Amino acid sequence: MKKIIKYILSFILMISILITALVTIVANTVASKQYVVGKLDEINFYARTADIIKDTFNNYIMQSGMDESVFENIFQEDKLRQDVNILIDAIYENKELNVEVDSVKEKLTANIDKYLEENKLKVNNTEEIKNFINTIADTYKNGVLYSGEVIKQITPITSKAINAIHSVLPLMYAANAVLVILLIVFNWKGKINLAKYVGISLFAAGLTLIIINIIINISINFSGIEIINAVVADLIKTLVGDILNFVLYTGIAFAIVGFICIMLKVMSIKEKATSKH
Repeated sequence: MKKIIKYILSFILMISILITALVTIVANTVASKQYVVGKLDEINFYARTADIIKDTFNNYIMQSGMDESVFENIFQEDKLRQDVNILIDAIYENKELNVEVDSVKEKLTANIDKYLEENKLKVNNTEEIKNFINTIADTYKNGVLYSGEVIKQITPITSKAINAIHSVLPLMYAANAVLVILLIVFNWKGKINLAKYVGISLFAAGLTLIIINIIINISINFSGIEIINAVVADLIKTLVGDILNFVLYTGIAFAIVGFICIMLKVMSIKEKATSKH
C-alpha cells in the first residue's frame, strides 16, 4: 500500500512539475512586459513599423494632389516607441489606451502650408484638407494600435490573465515542495528511493515537454499571420520560437536529471546484489 502511495505521489509530482515548468516559461516570456519590449528592439520593430506606416501614407498622396514631402518628419521613431509602449502598458497593466495624434496633425498641417506656399497654390475647399489630415492621423494611429477597439476590449482580460499567471507561480512552487516533502517522509528510511521517485517524476515531465515541443513544431503554421503585417508576424514567430526552445531545453534538462536520479537507484540495487555475492 505504501509503495502505491509513493507512485501516486510521484505521478502527481510529475504533473505538478510539468504544469509549473510551462507556467514559468509563459510567465518569463509572453507574460513579461520587459521580455516583450526587449524582443521589439531585437527585431527592429519600431523602425520597421515606422516604414510600414509611411508606406501607407503614400497610398493617399495621389488623391491629395500633393507630393511625399508633406509627410516628412510628421512623426519620429521616439514618438512611435512611446505610443507602442502605451499599447503594451494597456495590454499588460490595463492602462488607458490613448495615442496622441495632435502633434502629427500639427506637423502635417505645417508641411501642407509650406507645400502650398512654395508651389503658389490656393485651396478652394479647406474641408478636403482637413479630411486628408484626419485620415493621415488615423492611419498613424491604426498603424500603432492595429485594431484599437479590439485592443480596448481584450486589455482587461489580458492584464488579469497575466496577473493570475504571476500570482499562481508561488503556489505551484509550494505545491511541488509539499509533494517532495511527502516523498521524503514516505522514504525516510531509504533515501535512495527518494531519488528514484523524484527521478521518475522529472524524467516523465521532461519527456512530456519534449513531446509537446515536437508536436507543436510539426503542427504549427504561421502562413495566416502574415495578413496582419510582416513586423507583427515576425514578433509572433520570435515569441513562439523562444517559448518552444525553452520548453525543449527544460524538457531535456529534466529528462537528464531524472535519468541520473533513476540510475542512482539502479546502481544501488546492483551494488547490493554484488555485495551479497
